[in-house]
Amino acid sequence: MDEKPSISKSSEPEMADPAGRRQSVALNIVENPLKRHSREKTVADARIFAESHDLAEHVDLFGRAALVARDPDHFETMNELDQQEIAALSYERDHKWHGPFMLWYAISLCAVGAATQGWDQTGSNGANLSFHEEFGLTGEGRDEWVVGVINAIIFLTAGLM
Repeated sequence: MDEKPSISKSSEPEMADPAGRRQSVALNIVENPLKRHSREKTVADARIFAESHDLAEHVDLFGRAALVARDPDHFETMNELDQQEIAALSYERDHKWHGPFMLWYAISLCAVGAATQGWDQTGSNGANLSFHEEFGLTGEGRDEWVVGVINAIIFLTAGLM
């Protein structure tokens, strides 16, 4: 008679001790991989990267950029940067949304396009057959218009592109 092998509790993997775990899992910061090495190695790796990609004339810039990427919060104290570079980095830090209007227009258009593509995908799956009931849009007049605009939003926004 064949017996099924039983799994004993000792062969199951043990759960990690919850006391050793961080209490908040909402804030998981990714470690900066450039901090794994010394400043010198980081600069050397950046220089090698620039040279290997036919950017030999920019090896110094890549080295300084790697240092900034390695420790972006302290670029103002880096002796390797000149005042013009520090000023440019300070401006970028202090004015995050300073891009030209057409850049933000293009980003907005892509975001709306992605959202409407998602809506189209959902609609193709039949989800928009019952959403009006879920949201109480079952009446006539305004409710019909709202449902119609929601179903047509894909084509209305496609006209913006």
